[in-house]
Amino acid sequence: MIMLGFEIRRRNISLSLKYSIIMMMVGFGLFIGEANYLSLQENGSFFHDFLFGTPLWALGIFFVLLAKPSLGDSKITHSLSKDVLGVYLCHLIIVIYYLNIVRILGINPIIASIFAVPVVYFVSTIIVRGLRKTPLARFLVR
Repeated sequence: MIMLGFEIRRRNISLSLKYSIIMMMVGFGLFIGEANYLSLQENGSFFHDFLFGTPLWALGIFFVLLAKPSLGDSKITHSLSKDVLGVYLCHLIIVIYYLNIVRILGINPIIASIFAVPVVYFVSTIIVRGLRKTPLARFLVR
């Protein structure tokens, strides 16, 4: 994925916004289709975040951002950007705890899936911002 992004920038490849959105949607459709197919298999468990549609989906997003470079240029985006790395680094442990708590409490999987992203993002952001206010932040981020 990194190599694809590097080559796109090096060769100055770009797509129109229309084709970028089409690429993104086709990639997302492939991702969801494969995820649905895998979730219906015999073992019933499915937990993969990189499927065949992922590169096409990601490249579509990349081309959309190249076509609209000022898309995220707002005060809200700039204020949230300082938390991105921390949220990325701690979100997986929060997902694991969330799934275990959901299983222990016997919450409906559909409801748990609907609330998974907002809950994990909110808790991860609280942790990141809380850690930033402690002396531990000096050692975590240099």
